[in-house]
Amino acid sequence: MEILKLIPDVAYETIGIIAGLIGCSVIGIQVITEYKQHHRSSLSYAFLFGWLGIYMFWAIYGIRYEALALFIPNTVASILQIAMIVVILQKNKKYPPQE
Repeated sequence: MEILKLIPDVAYETIGIIAGLIGCSVIGIQVITEYKQHHRSSLSYAFLFGWLGIYMFWAIYGIRYEALALFIPNTVASILQIAMIVVILQKNKKYPPQE
């Protein structure tokens, strides 16, 4: 594992930010998909708010430890997750459950 110590910290931060933002693109795709579908979402509120809490925790953790690779992607993920929650709340209000 000594070889990993040869890689500069700035490289880890840069790669971490890029990887995290690529991961955020998946959330963005889901927001768009939810927006375009004309029926209730199958995603539970526990899932939606649970992930929001996780993203917010890691964003705050990134602030605390000055880790941009945690702060930036998780802040973006939090914003995207809030957008998804808003879209789904509006959809579920528009399309009541089938009985």
